[in-house]
Amino acid sequence: MAYQEKINIYLPEGTGALLDEDAMRFEILKKDRETINRNRFLSRVLAGYYRTYAEECRIQYEAAVQVLADYLPKKNQQEEAANRLLLSLRGAAEAPRRDAPSKKYSLKPTVDTGGILQEIRENLPLEDSLSGYLCQLLCSYSQKPLHERERIVFREEYGLLEDAVQKKQCVSFSTSWKPDKTHTVLPYGVFVGQDEMYNYLLCMEQDRRTGKDQAVTYRLNRLQGLRKSAARMTLTAPVRRDLEEMTRRGAQYVIRGKQKSVIGLTPKGQDAYLRVYQGRPKPDAIEEKDGIRWLVFSCSEEQLFFYFRKFEGGTLRVREPDALRKRLLAFHEGAILDLQESTPKFMSDS
Repeated sequence: MAYQEKINIYLPEGTGALLDEDAMRFEILKKDRETINRNRFLSRVLAGYYRTYAEECRIQYEAAVQVLADYLPKKNQQEEAANRLLLSLRGAAEAPRRDAPSKKYSLKPTVDTGGILQEIRENLPLEDSLSGYLCQLLCSYSQKPLHERERIVFREEYGLLEDAVQKKQCVSFSTSWKPDKTHTVLPYGVFVGQDEMYNYLLCMEQDRRTGKDQAVTYRLNRLQGLRKSAARMTLTAPVRRDLEEMTRRGAQYVIRGKQKSVIGLTPKGQDAYLRVYQGRPKPDAIEEKDGIRWLVFSCSEEQLFFYFRKFEGGTLRVREPDALRKRLLAFHEGAILDLQESTPKFMSDS
């Protein structure tokens, strides 16, 4: 029979804050699309991480038993000592120290987690508790890099995509941004984005307007209703080249064909380029002329726009493409107009 009682888990304050942040990052939200769905998020972590965590605990336990064999003659003594040692290392998780801030979480079993919780309870040492075990599982989860945590939360989706890539099968899904639109794609792989943050599905998809095959990227956590598809596609050489380029330059940025861009940085801009790290594109060539450092890029225009729009005035020039120059101009002109319109009202209100 599956476990059915609600469980209270007392987590270190920092771990609790990270879990809430992850629920927001991965968009595990209630129907209002603003409030995190904590129980659904915790259930996903448990379902996605329990087997891996249990295996890690088993390896630790067997290693402890092997070490203790040199000091304790009987097997049952070794096993009991190993259990006590590992429980001690878990830091008395069910009763944090009075001086250590903690955060109370409640986990209500679901169809997906009731059986897992029952299995955990049946295999716990007598000295341990279900609440303490879950506390340590969540603490262990929180210590992993962000992209690994995302693969845990979306373990089922990630596994389905990996299988589809191996078998060269198409998949279908909608996205949390446009739930009414169905996408049918040929997966190329799931890759970590630039700066090792989120996971992205790189794939080939046919443009519905032109019928042309093209490289596309989707964030893993935004895929909904993911399933195998009976559709058939063959990865074309041009799309493969674009996808390979995206894996090198940033899986979150679409590249379609050669996209040469030339950006000039003033001395002030060169300082900004060194200082602004996140999303920074890598140049293919650099040329110095008349006090300007010209950088030649072949990455996504989207990446260049989102990166260089952070720069202040007097920092950069755009030699090409003209579309990027106009887009940056429109962005800053719009920001200036918004500021001019809002400032008088703000001043009068104050």
